[in-house]
Amino acid sequence: MNSTRASMRLRYQDQDSKLTLREGLAEYYASNKDLIDPSATSTPEMGLYFASHDASHVAFGTSTDIEDELLNDVWTFFAVDVKYRYYVSELTTTKEEALKVVKGIPFWGTIRGIGLLAWRLPALIWRSRTMTKKWPWRGWEAYLDRPLDEIRRELGLKVF
Repeated sequence: MNSTRASMRLRYQDQDSKLTLREGLAEYYASNKDLIDPSATSTPEMGLYFASHDASHVAFGTSTDIEDELLNDVWTFFAVDVKYRYYVSELTTTKEEALKVVKGIPFWGTIRGIGLLAWRLPALIWRSRTMTKKWPWRGWEAYLDRPLDEIRRELGLKVF
């Protein structure tokens, strides 16, 4: 997670971004050099997990700042077609990646993020309920060459 870019907004984060999902992912990865590379994980399953998680960040227009990480994780429970049990348990099955994620979580940033999340939770639930379609945890690759504004219209997704 990256807390140094708090004020920097990227193009994929704009509601009406004309970037394709593929271009948005490229921008996301270019601005977050310290992320776990999905192609270099300890297992192919972990690679799929992180690729799906990263694609959800781009679709939802969230950054890797701790506040947006928390927002994205909770939003995933409401607006992605993945079961909570799978989403949480899959990350913890591989110690290597789980430890890297845990080590990157700043304590005070997390406390601040939880407060912000509590304030945003009603809007997050509302936005999730008004979506016309959930974001796919698997199969999102079909959206790679579609513009983000078009994807968000199809899903009824409004970024924060």
